[in-house]
Amino acid sequence: MIELYYDATPNGRKILLALEEMGLVYTTRWVRLDRGEQFSETYRALSPSAKMPALVHHMDGETTTLFESGAILVYLAELSGRLLPADAAARARTLSWLFWQTSTFGPAVGQATHFHSYAPAAGHSDSYAADRFAKISRNLYADLDRHLSDREFLTNALSIADLAVFPWVRVARGHGIDLSKFPHVTRWSEGIASRPSAAVKPIPDDRDVPFKTYSAHADETWKTLFANETGGW
Repeated sequence: MIELYYDATPNGRKILLALEEMGLVYTTRWVRLDRGEQFSETYRALSPSAKMPALVHHMDGETTTLFESGAILVYLAELSGRLLPADAAARARTLSWLFWQTSTFGPAVGQATHFHSYAPAAGHSDSYAADRFAKISRNLYADLDRHLSDREFLTNALSIADLAVFPWVRVARGHGIDLSKFPHVTRWSEGIASRPSAAVKPIPDDRDVPFKTYSAHADETWKTLFANETGGW
């Protein structure tokens, strides 16, 4: 049995997409970030830095616990035999784009989102940081657009690299990016969005909206997510 510890963040969506694309059976365990549930001892036992997501796989009497979305994607690809090529060169190309997302693209646009959307909603501002990460993000989108100008996917076929990048592109407005300026990224994104896996949007048990904008209850949410003494970033 696979348990996905999840909230509706881009990094959480990566794993949800992969599980659906790979046809793996899983159970969703909600971790409500806006309530600070990620800072509980229970969740930290799964993800030491309280980051989203985590995955627990019970099989043949053994339990495998994973954190970091890139590592989880590789594990699931190897488990299912899908979305990660066996050929060494093709595999390396796929991993190059996966690591580009986890080490370069995701952190940069994540910071851009913080300074573009979250900080102003809570009455905080840092124009230098906002401008810096906005510029970095635009450059990264330009890199991605050039790469996708003559291909359908990041590599030869749909892979875990595409699933890693896609959820961040779908929230481009939050980090101040106008996708109309990047037509190849837009075409690629819409193609993945049309897949059945992208339509899956689970609802937590209490039926609340999973993850609302920070403009609502900004002070309380800000303290929970970014000023929490137990580890908020």
